[in-house]
Amino acid sequence: MKEESINLTSIKKEEQTLLNNFFYISLGSFIFMFFIAVLLIAYSLILRAKIASLTSHEHDLGSQLSARANKVGQIALVNERATSIKNVLNNRDKLSGVVDALLSSIPTAFSIDKIAADDKLVSIEMVSEKLSDFDSFLESTVPAIAKKKDIGASSININSFGQDGDGYSLTINFQVNQNK
Repeated sequence: MKEESINLTSIKKEEQTLLNNFFYISLGSFIFMFFIAVLLIAYSLILRAKIASLTSHEHDLGSQLSARANKVGQIALVNERATSIKNVLNNRDKLSGVVDALLSSIPTAFSIDKIAADDKLVSIEMVSEKLSDFDSFLESTVPAIAKKKDIGASSININSFGQDGDGYSLTINFQVNQNK
């Protein structure tokens, strides 16, 4: 009888080869996963550094924007004031022309005590010693003033009339239209 011999070494070699392959595959997988983990950690650190840089940059831009917003507000305020001054100067020129036209229309028999004016109303206080001067002024001069285009009076009202010392005083208001 022939004794069958069992070759244990060849099985062990196959098992050993299989175990070695499994070990190398596991080691390769571990090294690959370790390398991926290191790459992910490095990428995460790079992103955090960029976020910190971007946050700092965002804060700087916010500060610059805030400073420029203040400047824009100041420029808008200056522009508004310049426009307002321009309007005042334009109206003053028109009002000056209206006042000059009114004063040139008043007869020399009157002395002017007071002139007050704003953008829509010119008030003139005049004095004369004779009532007849007021009569001729109210009957002929005031209607002529109402017709003058350079004055542009939309209404004429007597504010006050009375005796003033040796003479008489009249305050008359001219509602003027500045949109000529």
